[in-house]
Amino acid sequence: MDIEVTFTAVNGNQSVCIRAREQMETCNKEKIQTMKDVVNAFVPSGQEGQIEVRCSPNTLPPSPAQKADNAVKKAGSEKMISEKQINLLMRRLRENNTSVQELCQVNGVKRIQDLTMAKAREIIHDLSDF
Repeated sequence: MDIEVTFTAVNGNQSVCIRAREQMETCNKEKIQTMKDVVNAFVPSGQEGQIEVRCSPNTLPPSPAQKADNAVKKAGSEKMISEKQINLLMRRLRENNTSVQELCQVNGVKRIQDLTMAKAREIIHDLSDF
C-alpha cells in the first residue's frame, strides 16, 4: 500500500504543499509518525495548515523485496501469473465493473501478481462471456 503524508496550507493567494510518500506492506504507525516528523521539518515556521495521512492500494512498481518474493514463488512448483494474463484480467475486471481489491480479497491474495497462472486462467475464464 502507498502511504502519503501531506501538509497543505493556504495564505492569501499563496499555497504550500509538502508531501512524503512511501510504499509499505502494512500500515506501520512508527514509519507514518516518522514521515509526519519529516514533513513538519519542512513547514515554514509560523505556517498554519493541516497534515493528512492517506493510505491507498499499491500503485507503484514492486519493490526489490516484492520482486525477490515473486522470484521465490516462481521457483516453487506453480508458475505465477504472466504479464499477458494480468493485462487480460485487468481488462475483464473493467468490463465486469469489478475492483482489483475485490478480486484479491475473494481469492485470498494481497495483489494480482500473487495469483498462480492456473488460478488466473480460471478467473479470466469465469469473467469472460463464453
